[in-house]
Amino acid sequence: MKSNEYLIVHKSILPEYFEQVIQARELINGNSISINGNKVNSVDLVVDKNLALFDKYLIVRKGKKTYCLFNLIG
Repeated sequence: MKSNEYLIVHKSILPEYFEQVIQARELINGNSISINGNKVNSVDLVVDKNLALFDKYLIVRKGKKTYCLFNLIG
């Protein structure tokens, strides 16, 4: 894995947004999570600048009404 890539559950993105890794896994397995409008189907998804908007931003949605904007640094 390159230094500018992030594992969706194990490293940095979802555990900061959701309090527990277990909760993040359950939400992903229940198709409740989307990144930039694309459903996340795997806890092993690697997020890099190719997935980001303008090579910089991720909009993570939980359910229908909860959104969070991430700014990828580096």
